[in-house]
Amino acid sequence: MVLNHCFMAAKRGDKCPYAAIILLAPLLRSARWRWVNMAYRAFSPIMRSINRSFVSNSHNESFNHFLAASDILQSRRLSVRWVAAMREWAFNFEQQPVLSVPALLVQGTDDRVVDWRFNVPAFSEKLSHLKKVKIDKAM
Repeated sequence: MVLNHCFMAAKRGDKCPYAAIILLAPLLRSARWRWVNMAYRAFSPIMRSINRSFVSNSHNESFNHFLAASDILQSRRLSVRWVAAMREWAFNFEQQPVLSVPALLVQGTDDRVVDWRFNVPAFSEKLSHLKKVKIDKAM
């Protein structure tokens, strides 16, 4: 992740390797964060993957149906290792340094994949030169 490269550089005392960054609906916490954590704690010792559920991430219902039913690039299972990595990223995020790299964060207000109400303020705390663009009713 681009932002992680910037955090690692800052910890070494180096500048961010990018002149600026753009974050499009960045993932820190998922929209179903509590459920993900409960399920992870309950099932990670005994399962390597779980069936993936698809949430509507577009106002175009035929596109949502395509993603869930026909898109061969969409995995039908979710790796427990991926969930573990997401949780580690989220739990370690608070300890990351504040970055001064110019950044743009674009977020739709109807997003059902990421917990944008939590994520946007969290990214604002870590990016001192952040410009935020919220797009009403965008997923």
